[in-house]
Amino acid sequence: MQNADDCINVRTSGIESSDFVNCTIVGVSSQLYSSIGISRSHSSAFNIGSDGLYQCFYCYYCRNCEFCFGCVRLRHKKYCIFNKQYTKEEYEKELIKIITKMQETGERGEFFDPAISPFPYNDSDAFDRFPETKEQVESRGGKFIEREQKKFTGEKFYPESIAVYKDSPVKRKELLEATLTCEVTGTAFRLIEQELDFYIKFDIPIPRKCYLQRYKERWDLRNLPRKLRDRKCAKC
Repeated sequence: MQNADDCINVRTSGIESSDFVNCTIVGVSSQLYSSIGISRSHSSAFNIGSDGLYQCFYCYYCRNCEFCFGCVRLRHKKYCIFNKQYTKEEYEKELIKIITKMQETGERGEFFDPAISPFPYNDSDAFDRFPETKEQVESRGGKFIEREQKKFTGEKFYPESIAVYKDSPVKRKELLEATLTCEVTGTAFRLIEQELDFYIKFDIPIPRKCYLQRYKERWDLRNLPRKLRDRKCAKC
């Protein structure tokens, strides 16, 4: 946080900003609510990855727009709803209809519904940080895809020392064409040429675990379970 005033529930934000709530990555802005990745914007809410907004709501990657609702990737526009241009009078009339409907359904004042996310929860970074079950995710209207990890039943190939592949094109080709088996999950994986070049350059052993298993183990090492603790300030 840098040079920020009157902010609640914010993260990696500030930088000459004030009066915003439930935001992350916000700069040089004021009077924002529930927004992500916003700069040089004012009096707006529920926006993502946008810049230069004023009185805009539910907009996605828009630039220098005013009085827009539910728009995607617009630039220098005014009085638009769902990327359709309106006059000022038409915009205000249509917006009242939408707000009234959203109040009836309980959507008014809420961030984008998880049901419209293009990605299932367990394919997102959120799942790594806050793992939840399929039932928990679906109870909020989110998506969760269960994927069966099929174990490789073919002949197992065991890579040799990395030194073997440095000066032997034959061995190198054999490795790149081989199907490796993860020693933890039993799933199949293969190497690509650029990956092998990297291992050879830095003298790294050929992995015996698939990428997802390696990622999980690295994540577990550097991310202990996050907990909120009720403590007194150590300084005051």
